[in-house]
Amino acid sequence: MKSVGRPLLSFLIVFSSLVLLPVAANAALIAITNTFASSEVSADRAAIHATNGSNLNFIGTSGQDGDPSKYTHTGGGNNFGQFNVNWLSANTGPDAQWLAVDLGGSYLLDFLNFFNFSTSGTANTNNGRGIQQGDIYYRTDSLGSNTHLNGSAFDSTGWTLLGTAGSQTFTLGPSNGSDASPDTIALGGITARYIAIDANSNFAGGSNYAGIGEVQFFGTAIPEPGKASLLFLAGAFAALRRRRE
Repeated sequence: MKSVGRPLLSFLIVFSSLVLLPVAANAALIAITNTFASSEVSADRAAIHATNGSNLNFIGTSGQDGDPSKYTHTGGGNNFGQFNVNWLSANTGPDAQWLAVDLGGSYLLDFLNFFNFSTSGTANTNNGRGIQQGDIYYRTDSLGSNTHLNGSAFDSTGWTLLGTAGSQTFTLGPSNGSDASPDTIALGGITARYIAIDANSNFAGGSNYAGIGEVQFFGTAIPEPGKASLLFLAGAFAALRRRRE
């Protein structure tokens, strides 16, 4: 009976690893469920505009979503910079501002695209309001104390810094309204549902404002175990028990 039970047990172990653990796949662009920020200036510069594809251009054909070179971002056209841009509030300074997203579920994260704040070169070319340096954090359970528009500085409690890639210096956005390519940052296959960018500084001349043009996240959803797989495992273990009796 042992000679029968051991092969079956080995099979079950292998099968369990296949159905219960995430399987690597090509990273795809993730549709953001919710976007949160420490503060906002106005409705047309709300946090959601940093993750909803505003003024984002896709160059190429469908099926190439995982290619970061296929995306560019166009600068804005009014006195305060891009019309659809997330501005993280003034008064407390850029170092107290953060942006966080809810991916809607757990993902194996491959990389992110970061497009900095940019302007059109008309009345105000102050692209210095773009984030110069920031830290990237992630977690799986909740936003913790970082609720939307709570007015507090980013709280790292419960969050994990993205290793050596967690502290980033971002590229200055254009001031002439031209298309900009993103900073593409590897996320190393971390598992997370929530990602945050904690601003530490803006570029010179940016006053107290900090802005983000667009952030994209690419990864693979981690599926819940299927009921059929769980029923199969239950039946197989029952069969193994009967053989041992």
